[in-house]
Amino acid sequence: MSEASPIQDNLRKLAEDYRNHHAALQQRYQEAASAEEFIAELRRRDSALVDRFRLVQLKLLGLLQENQLSLMLDLSRIFDEMRVVHTFAVQVLTETKDSAPSPG
Repeated sequence: MSEASPIQDNLRKLAEDYRNHHAALQQRYQEAASAEEFIAELRRRDSALVDRFRLVQLKLLGLLQENQLSLMLDLSRIFDEMRVVHTFAVQVLTETKDSAPSPG
């Protein structure tokens, strides 16, 4: 049996981190006092994460050679499109929830 390559190890770690973050967020949602509190927390976390991403992105862009820079820019465009979809989805879902008639 061959050993996993460093790339495979890193991809496995990323997948584990993803699962752990998802589970922690799901747990936090179940513990939240209200949907509004949870949405506010999500927005704060989202903003902080984007700030962290942009700082690392800027540092990395400054280090890359031309062929690597193109790949990084593609990756950045994908991230930005995911953010747009995510932000729009949250906006639509919260507006829909706020405009829904109250029961009773």
